[in-house]
Amino acid sequence: MKEILFLGLLLVVAIALSGCLTDVAFTDISGPTEPVLDTSVFLEQTCDALNDCPQGYSCGNFLGQDPKCYPANMQPCNILTCPATVPCVVRESCPIQVACDFSNKAGCNDYDAEQCPSDCVVCPPCEACSSITCQNESFCTSIGFDKDWYASVTPLSHPS
Repeated sequence: MKEILFLGLLLVVAIALSGCLTDVAFTDISGPTEPVLDTSVFLEQTCDALNDCPQGYSCGNFLGQDPKCYPANMQPCNILTCPATVPCVVRESCPIQVACDFSNKAGCNDYDAEQCPSDCVVCPPCEACSSITCQNESFCTSIGFDKDWYASVTPLSHPS
């Protein structure tokens, strides 16, 4: 008799819990796989060394886009969310450049530009830099250089 009562009670508990479990939402805690930019904080106007932002705003270039004015009291890396294992970096220039640092995600920057593997891309390490490096494609894209940029600026060699 106790066994039947126990099984009945167990069945009632199971039914009650099943109703609770149907409302549970599972959230992906891994975070974004691509950079996410909070564009809601920007003013519509663009800015640069000659066009200042209004008081209380700073000028910044986020992910290689046109520079925009953002609230000066906000940290730039709070406006840009990078994937979990990729740091947000602020490069000092005029204006500042804010990007996710994918630079060695695939080990690409272990190579010289001349020996850059085909799954990597040659681009400058920052938008204002004049040097070139071997980088991960996502990094180059995040600062405004697509995978074909290097080919477009490399002169063709002609046999003598």
